[in-house]
Amino acid sequence: ATLLSLFSPIYIFLGVEPLLNNVTFALILTLSFYLILYLSKFLTLLVSENLSQNIGFKGIIWLSALPFIGFVVTLIYSSQIPYLYLASAVLWGIHAAFYWWGYNGYFVKTAQGSHFGEAIGEVHFFETAAGILAPFLGAVALFLFGFKIVFLFSAILFLLSLVFLGKEHDKRQKHDIKFGEVIKLFVNHKSILLAYAGVGGEAVLYSSAWPLFLYLFYKHLVSLGVVVSLAALFAAIFGIAVGRFVDRYGERKIIQLGLPLLSLSSALKFIVRNSTAFVIADSLRNFGERMVELPLTELTFKKAIEGFSARAIMFREVALLVGSILAILSLAIVLYFGGDLGLSFILGSVLGAFPVVAILKHEIYDKDR
Repeated sequence: ATLLSLFSPIYIFLGVEPLLNNVTFALILTLSFYLILYLSKFLTLLVSENLSQNIGFKGIIWLSALPFIGFVVTLIYSSQIPYLYLASAVLWGIHAAFYWWGYNGYFVKTAQGSHFGEAIGEVHFFETAAGILAPFLGAVALFLFGFKIVFLFSAILFLLSLVFLGKEHDKRQKHDIKFGEVIKLFVNHKSILLAYAGVGGEAVLYSSAWPLFLYLFYKHLVSLGVVVSLAALFAAIFGIAVGRFVDRYGERKIIQLGLPLLSLSSALKFIVRNSTAFVIADSLRNFGERMVELPLTELTFKKAIEGFSARAIMFREVALLVGSILAILSLAIVLYFGGDLGLSFILGSVLGAFPVVAILKHEIYDKDR
């Protein structure tokens, strides 16, 4: 997954840029791929919710393998048949909806409520541990073998992960939800909606615009991989410490500490453009992102065990998608009117600050409240 998320925007950009012979419009078209992806994910979430009542949360994860394989195959051949970019984006969105609905639902049903933060931190640690080697080794592999082999290898790794997941001890969703219920929650909890939307928007800019910026800056993939790998290395153990802090003290303090780091990271990337600054800035971003995203994720899971888990997870997923779509559209407009891709850092900083509204309105609070 790390290989695909990091290198897919570059692969798409390299595929469409010769067709358009215009860097700006190639960047906008690449962003359009992600817009279609997230719209597809949104529509599929409603299907995921119903299926999890019948086949279970692990069953949904297993089902996500079919669109995932389709996504990889169509992405590989899209450079030769450009219309396949559309199919690839749709299939990736369907896979993402199935996979993350199953993942979050199963996590809620099996993790211990009083230690959600530590459990989430441990999951992030393993994700980050994989992310330490994947960017650098993936960049080298791309240089030696090309995108197609690396994407196929990523697909094989995903299918192997399903074997380790297994099918036993599955959990099922018990209560059906209506999308109108989620809309009502948005109206009643506007600041929490903004917090999740901000996190989702900042994350999608990081996963799409940041790799593109690094590639255009260095003009090759190995330096890109070095920057991302070093930054991940410096942040590897930090997630568990953040999770334990949240379990002990609550969400408010850790988010207040993380927000300035996100802003500092964006400012550093925008102002000082060299390899050392990029590594430091990306490390700060990883720290800050964990300190903001992890407590909000724990907040979702706490709400899930207090009431209907599906409603809490749907609230989070749709809010993240709102932020993702807002970020993509905003950056595309900036690029269309002549803005630099580096402005994505400023946009990400603004979106990353959205959780401060929920803090000021006391909808996110400390444990001793």
